[in-house]
Amino acid sequence: MRINNSHLYDNSLAGILARLAHGILQDANERVQERSASPVNAPAYAPGRSLGWLDRLDTWFWKQDMKSRDAFLAQSTDIFDLEQRMRCLERGDRWLGTNSTGSAK
Repeated sequence: MRINNSHLYDNSLAGILARLAHGILQDANERVQERSASPVNAPAYAPGRSLGWLDRLDTWFWKQDMKSRDAFLAQSTDIFDLEQRMRCLERGDRWLGTNSTGSAK
C-alpha cells in the first residue's frame, strides 16, 4: 500500500526536502529489516550461556575504566573544560595540567 500525499511532494523546497527525507528513511528502514532477518543456518546466540571468568574479568575492568572516565569528565567546570578533558582522554594523556587544588592553570 502506498500513501501518496501530493501536498507534501510538490516542487517547493519543502516538498523536495520531504521527498529526500522519505527516500533516505525508507532506504535505511529496508536495510535494517534485511539485517534483522537472520539466515536459517546462522548459529543463534544463547542469552542464557554464561561467560567464562576471563570474559567476566574483562567486563569488570572495562566497567571500572568507564566509571573512572565518567568521574573525570564530571569534574569539568564548563563546556570548554569538558572538551579539553575529552581530548585528553582520546589522546591517552594521564595528566591534564592542573595544580594541586584542582583548578586549571
